[in-house]
Formats: sequence, structure tokens, C-alpha cells
Amino acid sequence: MKLSLRIEHAAKVFPRSEGILKDTLEHLGVDDTEIGMSVLDFITFDDFKDALLGKILDLNDGSGELVMPPPVPRLRLIWSILKGEDKKAPEESLSDLLKNVKPTGQWTNIELLEKYGKDGPLQVQEELAKRSRNRYVIIFNDDESINTEASLDLLRRAREQDTPHVYKSKLTGELQEVYRIGEFPVLVFFECPIHRDVLLLDGYCEDCCEHWDVYDLERNTFLRLVIENESGIDIHQYREKNLEELKKRFPKTYLLHKSLKEEDSLPRLKRKISKPKNGDPFRVVGAHRVF
Repeated sequence: MKLSLRIEHAAKVFPRSEGILKDTLEHLGVDDTEIGMSVLDFITFDDFKDALLGKILDLNDGSGELVMPPPVPRLRLIWSILKGEDKKAPEESLSDLLKNVKPTGQWTNIELLEKYGKDGPLQVQEELAKRSRNRYVIIFNDDESINTEASLDLLRRAREQDTPHVYKSKLTGELQEVYRIGEFPVLVFFECPIHRDVLLLDGYCEDCCEHWDVYDLERNTFLRLVIENESGIDIHQYREKNLEELKKRFPKTYLLHKSLKEEDSLPRLKRKISKPKNGDPFRVVGAHRVF
């Protein structure tokens, strides 16, 4: 990027400073020539800062408008732009850099929502909690990304009024759950069919060292009943059998399974896990809200 364009972008961090920046760089021997640009590699941030502050001091000694020097974090940002260290598109990189410089209290609602998430910065969560007044403002899409448009609408309303726990989409009419800041949709986990209270990680059980098809829930439930009601069974040799094959091999368990199913009393291998409590028997770590 040409030096003149770098100066133009740097001046957005330090308004009305294009002339000051250009004069400062020229004083340091930097210009748009090949040699002038090479000089940048030999100039430190402190060299640039001293030269710029000296230039501002000279201007303030005159009779013109008083020029206030930018704070050091902004000076570092200006120097980074002038050095051409950021390789992204200029407008995009400048926006991101400015966002990192200014405190979260000065971010817009959109900027906060774009950075909000379970693994997002704590300062973002704290600022959103303050602005929402602990009211319901966050709506998630099916992929757990944030519905920014709906959440922004609720965040604005939360400044003046209570917000609903359930939100009706203006586009689809679908009812959607609304969350407070710090609350997230629960994750669904599945117990191992043959090891009670051991939750599968991507279908894998650390106790039996086996992978299970978590979506074949009825067959897995049948295997749990076999473990609990049949003796002397090596259940591993049946892990690849389908439900119909299992019913034929274990007729007594089949009758029990049928009876419990009618009563809606089958073992429940599907769990919604939230923040673990002391003594929680499940070996899972999470921080998700339980409905």
C-alpha cells in the first residue's frame, strides 16, 4: 500500500492529522520512494512518537488551533497502519483495530452481539448484561449462532421495559426461546447403553472404549435393559445387532421393554446438561442452562 494511502487511513484514528503525519514522516526521512519506504524498517515506535509529539508541540507554539496529541494506544495503532503491518483489507482492518482500542462501554450493540458467545470476552458479556438490565434479549438460531436482528430489537426494548421469555418471529411466526445474558441453550448428551451415568463424547464411552450410535436410542435402551435384567451376558458381542435381532435373542427383556414403553417408563439415556453441581455423578463439564 502506498504511503499516502496509509496516512489517509491512519488519519481516521487521529482526525485532521494527514498533514501532521506526512510532515512527521518526512522529518524522519520517510516518503513514497523505494529508499524512503525502506527507512520505515529502521524507525522504532518511540522514534515515531517523539517526532510526532515534537511536531504537535511546534504547532501549539503558534497561533493556530490547539492540537491535542492522541493517547499512546492510538499512537500504536497509527504506527501499525503506517508500517503496513496489518495485511487485511484497509477498511476492515481499521474497523477491527479501532474496536480493540476503544473500551467495550463505547461499543455499539451490534459490535457487542457480534462478539458475544460462550467463549467470548468477559467484558462483552458484562457490558451486555448491564445494557439488558438482566432481561431476556438473546435469541439463538438452530446452529446456535445469534439471531442478531431479533436480539438487537430486544436489547433496545430492554432499556425501557420488560422483555418476553418467548419471542414470535416476525418472518416465520415461529415461537423462539429468549435468553438472558450468560444463558445458553443446553447441550444434549447420551448415556452409554451399558455404563450407567457415563456420558458419551461424540458417541464414545471412556469406560468400555466403544463408539455407540446415539441416534439409535430405542436399541440402546433395550441394551440397557439387557444389562440390568439378564445375567452372565457379554453384551459387547451384541453391540452390532439391530433391535429386531435383540428382541429375538432376549424375549424376556423384549416383554419388559414393551411393558415399560407402554407406561413411558423406559430408562432415559438422553440428558440435558447444564452447569454441574457438587456431587454431580456425570463426568461432563459444561456451562449451559437447564430448562
